[in-house]
Amino acid sequence: MYNEFLANIYFLTEYEGGRKTNIPKSLRTYRPLLYYKKNNYHCQIDLENIEVISLGNTYQLKIKILDVCPIKIGDIFELRELSTIGRGKIFCQV
Repeated sequence: MYNEFLANIYFLTEYEGGRKTNIPKSLRTYRPLLYYKKNNYHCQIDLENIEVISLGNTYQLKIKILDVCPIKIGDIFELRELSTIGRGKIFCQV
């Protein structure tokens, strides 16, 4: 079982230390690590209704946390690949 939330997520630009390229529409789901309270958790972000994730922008996205994670509404987290690529805040549970 997993927890599913809606979150506002800001994707860092390359200048801010984030990814070098946008996240393309061809990915139906995107699976970075969710970093919360000094721990990494597996998550999945639904990109089906997004043309492209442009770096430097904030998006309201559905995020599924695939591990047992104590995150709750109002909590702030980071998304990571090799380094931090985004920052977000949970605003409701789906």
